[in-house]
Amino acid sequence: MDILQSDNATIADACEQWLSLLTADALKPHLTTVMKRFEEAVTDNHFLANFLHPKYKGKHLSEADEEAVRRLLLKLNPEHPEVIADLCAFIAGSDPFPASLLSSACVD
Repeated sequence: MDILQSDNATIADACEQWLSLLTADALKPHLTTVMKRFEEAVTDNHFLANFLHPKYKGKHLSEADEEAVRRLLLKLNPEHPEVIADLCAFIAGSDPFPASLLSSACVD
């Protein structure tokens, strides 16, 4: 909770915390309730923020969530389908996104 109460908390942080709640052992008996709240609270925009965050890069998103990110990007950029290639380059840390910008020194 401290992370989300920070002045610097982002939508990507909130998404990451929700994803961790879904896998928390202590909440396993309540997974149905947690999942219901997750589905009410988290949108494709949260997934996009998490996916584009250099610290998270969508590492904990499901394949369905990643597909939702790609669909949302295409919806937001209908005249620029190359945005998906840019997304792949970002995740890979390749041109035009140098790996140095995604290093732990810049991200943390």
